[in-house]
Amino acid sequence: MNICNESDCFGCGACQNICPQNAIVMSYDKEGFLLPQIKDNCINCLKCKKVCPALIVDDKGNKPIKAFKGFSNDLSVRIDSTSGGVFSELARRIINANGSVYGACLDGSLNVKHMRVENFADLHRLRGSKYVGSDTSDVYKSIKKDLLDGKLVLFSGTPCQVAGLYSYIGKDRSDNLFMCDFICHGVGSMRIFQEQIKYLENKMDSKSSEIYFRSKVKGYKNSSFYVTFDNGGKYISKSYRNEFGYAFSRGMINRLSCSTCRFATEYRLSDVTLSDCLLNLNKDEQKNGCSFVMINTPKGETLIRGCNVTLNEVPLEQIVRVQSHLSRPQAAHVGRESIMKNIDVPFAEKRKTYLKVPGRNIVNSLLSRVKNAIKQIHKR
Repeated sequence: MNICNESDCFGCGACQNICPQNAIVMSYDKEGFLLPQIKDNCINCLKCKKVCPALIVDDKGNKPIKAFKGFSNDLSVRIDSTSGGVFSELARRIINANGSVYGACLDGSLNVKHMRVENFADLHRLRGSKYVGSDTSDVYKSIKKDLLDGKLVLFSGTPCQVAGLYSYIGKDRSDNLFMCDFICHGVGSMRIFQEQIKYLENKMDSKSSEIYFRSKVKGYKNSSFYVTFDNGGKYISKSYRNEFGYAFSRGMINRLSCSTCRFATEYRLSDVTLSDCLLNLNKDEQKNGCSFVMINTPKGETLIRGCNVTLNEVPLEQIVRVQSHLSRPQAAHVGRESIMKNIDVPFAEKRKTYLKVPGRNIVNSLLSRVKNAIKQIHKR
């Protein structure tokens, strides 16, 4: 039995969590994406189909009631975050109320998994963008237990993971559950990400120690793919000028269902939606980061109230205008099929052919600089 078409699956893990027989396990396919595998002890109860976001299309969510640009007032949190650090401040409120926070963590085995955090000291593990899909494992079950125990819970994930949790909780939805998503570009291949890191480890003759998809080592506006190694070595490139980052940003190695994602809309199932803000940044924001914040529900408004953040209200239309994935998903690149057909080619060869990052056109680069200079003059 297939729960849904493989090309439609988001890998959210709701099916695994709802199965009363533990007959569903999530495992990586050849391309590097999580898919449900059904074991022989399946009793055909079809609960998996009833919670699958790929099959449930009747709840489109809420249009945001307010929108802001802003950032955490804690500079260390802000610098350690991909954008403005607002997620950490939402989490701080929940933790200060003895609640639990769930989000994606990149572990030492180069896997991205959702984990539970109950103290602010561990929250750093959930900060920062991870451009691959996370394994939710039995997280939805853990959230349900926390809610039954009367705890406040904040869940952060992709829009499809929020939809998976939303359908899994079902009629037991609680006022104690707060959900936060982000404007999503899609998720990249875990296999290709791991291959790139292992290639760099071989090149540096050392194991990687820290990996940042979007480091602020050169400032927020010039975000970097930054890897440190146990031997003290470092690798740094622009976030989208390395093999994984370039291919991900163009939809060349992304999950196929991301290209038809029905959650790429301004209508949200979450209480709060976060994203990068790169519009009209002052020098402090260019260096330290800034977020767009969309408040989608009265619960979200309650959560953000009292957080240690600086917020300035902006028209929702402004965010929709600059964030294309509030109106359409990232299309699959024409080269995706060729890359996935040749997925078994060694990375050292693949990076020179299928994943080759093209050189920057000097003329286009100069034109870009002139345009930016003119914009700065007009702002004066």
